[in-house]
Amino acid sequence: MPKKRRPEAGTELLVRYGFSRLGCQHSRGGRAAAADRTRAMQQVKYRLVNPGLAPPRTKLEMPGWAGQPEPRTDGSQEYAWHCAPFTEGVQYGIEVFYPHDNELRVSSKNGALVFDGDFGPPPDDGGDRMWPPFRSFGQDYYTYQLLLDLKVGKDWAIRTEPHPRFYTDPTDSVPITVPALLRTEWWPMISFVVFKSPGEGHTHIFRAGEPMLQILILPLIADFNLAAMDEEEAAEREMRGRRIHGSRPMLAADTTWTSRSDTVFDGTYRHLLRAAKAQSGNNECLRVGAKRPCPVTFVTAGFGVQAMEKLSTS
Repeated sequence: MPKKRRPEAGTELLVRYGFSRLGCQHSRGGRAAAADRTRAMQQVKYRLVNPGLAPPRTKLEMPGWAGQPEPRTDGSQEYAWHCAPFTEGVQYGIEVFYPHDNELRVSSKNGALVFDGDFGPPPDDGGDRMWPPFRSFGQDYYTYQLLLDLKVGKDWAIRTEPHPRFYTDPTDSVPITVPALLRTEWWPMISFVVFKSPGEGHTHIFRAGEPMLQILILPLIADFNLAAMDEEEAAEREMRGRRIHGSRPMLAADTTWTSRSDTVFDGTYRHLLRAAKAQSGNNECLRVGAKRPCPVTFVTAGFGVQAMEKLSTS
């Protein structure tokens, strides 16, 4: 019996399914590639009052909010981490953990916010910090006094977002961070973050060691416009889609599985993603005609977090 044909790797796979060799930049190897990555990396410096707020890069927690470590095989329960776009998307930024030992529950009762938690007396080194650090912010929102400074470079900004575990939580208890874009090159402190109030009958829970929000590092200006594809480009994209669809049985070889809920999955996207990363060095655009690295791709894998001197509270 002939063996199943396995997907090609790198450039061959991309060219076969519609990515032109001329349309993709070629990676440089060795020291040159390392130097390119160093120049591309954006450095994000931080200072803070509470050491528990030291921000790490967002990581999948498994077992935990990303699901259980069940393999991609027939009969397994499907989890969010099985999806490659989700896995890449949730590791795009910085996660901020709830830094207190005191659990807090936020609920709504008869249209009013209820904060249920005992924070005890203010800390001795609290300075001008608000205590407790939570307060209502109108009827529909509440705030947490974060006091975290994230310094980004020129032409960059930070944006607060709900933590990715919000999207996998079946209990509706994960705090909902309100998006906000801050230009922290010149704004030296994130004084507070805003959360959406829970609906009647729901409770947001803040627990020690659990992430409460995510922060993305983004280009300051969303410098793009929207335009309809011309006929030639639309035809090229349609042909690319048809090639992938027609070759899906080969691309999905040995990776197709049916979950416990009778949902069929396969590794087509993962195969192409792996090939694209191998071809582009994980830092370059794959669009036809690209001549320079894509800024958003830099953000995906290209920033480091470094501590600044601890903020004085005197």
